[in-house]
Amino acid sequence: MLRILLVGNNSSCKNDLKYVSENLNFKFEFLKINNFNVTSELALDIWNKQKDYFNSFDFIIVTFNSSLCRIFLQNNFKKQLVIWVVNRFDYAHQPDASRIGFPDEKYYKLIINATKKLNVIIINSTHFESYYAKFIKKLDIGEIIIKPIGLCYNNEYKSTKVNNKENTFFIGPYHNDNKMIDLASKVKSLGIKVYNGKYNGPHDLSEFAGVIHIPYSWTNFSLFEALQFGIIYFIPTLKFLKFLIDYPIKGYKKDFFFWSPPLIKDMLYISEWYSDEFKDNIIFFDSFNDLKEKINNLNFSVLKNNILQNGNYHKENMLNKWKTFLF
Repeated sequence: MLRILLVGNNSSCKNDLKYVSENLNFKFEFLKINNFNVTSELALDIWNKQKDYFNSFDFIIVTFNSSLCRIFLQNNFKKQLVIWVVNRFDYAHQPDASRIGFPDEKYYKLIINATKKLNVIIINSTHFESYYAKFIKKLDIGEIIIKPIGLCYNNEYKSTKVNNKENTFFIGPYHNDNKMIDLASKVKSLGIKVYNGKYNGPHDLSEFAGVIHIPYSWTNFSLFEALQFGIIYFIPTLKFLKFLIDYPIKGYKKDFFFWSPPLIKDMLYISEWYSDEFKDNIIFFDSFNDLKEKINNLNFSVLKNNILQNGNYHKENMLNKWKTFLF
């Protein structure tokens, strides 16, 4: 049986690859390394301490954060190496990154050389990762894309207790939904029942009527979890999102807009939230009055079923892609 080690520090990535391992029948282990901004010295230290363990695997997959790939690239790892880029290949965790000078020129050279190695595959989790590398950093890491599936085998969850939950809309604890704008108060003023707070995973979230959200990233695992659990998202159209970025809304707009760096307004359309692949799974509103109208006229059960069907297609497609590169 193929033995694969996932190296990273992100539980969503671990859950996704664990699901892949169960379906493709390979032995999966996860090594959590919490270090960010992996310097040459740190990479050598980790390699020297665990090289026998690393070499016992057929494949190693490195995911967020991507700088952990330096452990293997710098030390000439001979087995198969996959770098699954989920949050910029040169993500720098501040303030330490500035202090130690990461990412450094040697790191970029390792990535350039990696694109030429037969035992290394760089896979992007979204189109923006390859765009960022090629046009922002002037470094071509390729166009291979495998998106998250959004499933894992941990079915244990605690349901958030909310009266009339199936008719209540969820607004999360994120910056744009709370600090940039008081989204909960604005939506409540429309006569829409809202719960604003944290949730206990996608099972819990699927029990709400839907999620009203202002995106903050090029991609999110929550979008793919929504596909697998029939969760309906309501998000601003691109036009309305740009309005929210630039203009005040009296009584509700409070702080700056956040976007996972870098924010490039003219390229927001390549965010997964606005991709053609998911456009039929999301309800887009171009004003708050439009949001109210769409909630009042939506056939929720039909859309949920369509989302689940599309989620199953997406799951099979991504599993087939992983199978292509791991076997």
